Amino acid sequence: MICVQCKNVLVAVTMTVHEDTPGSQENKAWPSTQNPTVTWLLSVKNSMPFLPETLASIERQTYKNHQVLAWDDCSTDGSLEELQRWIPNRLPGKIFAHQSKTLGASLAFLVEQASTELCARIDGDDVNLPTRLEKQVSFLLGQPHIGIAGGQISVINENGEIQDAGHWWTYATADALLRWRSRWQSQFCHPAVMFRRSIVLEAGNYRDVKAAEDSDLWLRLCERTGMANMTDKILHYRRSRSSTTGKVVEFLPYERETALRNATILFPNISAPQRAMELWEATHPLYLSNPSRFRDLFELKGAAIALAKKVGKDRNYFLNTATFQEQYESLKIRFYERQGVLSLRKSWHRLLGRA
Repeated sequence: MICVQCKNVLVAVTMTVHEDTPGSQENKAWPSTQNPTVTWLLSVKNSMPFLPETLASIERQTYKNHQVLAWDDCSTDGSLEELQRWIPNRLPGKIFAHQSKTLGASLAFLVEQASTELCARIDGDDVNLPTRLEKQVSFLLGQPHIGIAGGQISVINENGEIQDAGHWWTYATADALLRWRSRWQSQFCHPAVMFRRSIVLEAGNYRDVKAAEDSDLWLRLCERTGMANMTDKILHYRRSRSSTTGKVVEFLPYERETALRNATILFPNISAPQRAMELWEATHPLYLSNPSRFRDLFELKGAAIALAKKVGKDRNYFLNTATFQEQYESLKIRFYERQGVLSLRKSWHRLLGRA
């Protein structure tokens, strides 16, 4: 049983758990247990009327060896009472309540309290597809170098209707692309991920970063573990006016804050935070229009090579990603434009028979 002291009252409901052996290195041989217990990490704040559907989707999982750690952040809409109807009578787990924490802080607490190596995130308004855990557990058991695995999603509205979200909510699957692009943008749907607890703790756990506690963690995980998104659709992700991301119109300020907080590790070849942020601004994949300098070309390429070396990959590992190549070509074009030689370059290419 977990016992926690706090200023008010923190509820803890006892359950039986099975502890897995943690690992901490990308190339480490992870436990080969074929039926490891998975811990759901559920942070709730006024999640009614969607919470019952979320909990039911946990109960319907085809993979049955799981438990729930739930944090209720002083809800006033009956969310705590709903959690108590399910946990532990229908879902094995614990509820922690009557103390206010931010999302990042509450998730950090739940990670610390978890006693299993595999942890799955879920929010109180999203809906798991029945085979989600089965697919993610199988994937991670078969991919020992992967420390975090997400998947594809459908976006639903307040009425549970699937929305046409286009390419914005389609997630890349390749490790190199995920680890490189995570320097600028989150590459995972947060409530759809499963990760190895030991890797998250090794990276410093979740931190209190408003609307970006996930991307802040993913960025710190990039140099520690392999990453993947499965091609399978595993979650119905709800976007509503009351949800955290539903209120966000522009993500760039949060992405910039995350980068600034991690400026010393953004690019392995750049230790000065100010210079790292200058390069970050010049190479953001969605804002490739800022003026660039010749040094940007050398430093971006150097960063990709240095990162590959740091994580034990071939020097071209990140250079070959579509994102890097687009960034690099854009930097060249903007540099030529700044020097007033872009038209000359195009004429020279035409003479050579190149596009």
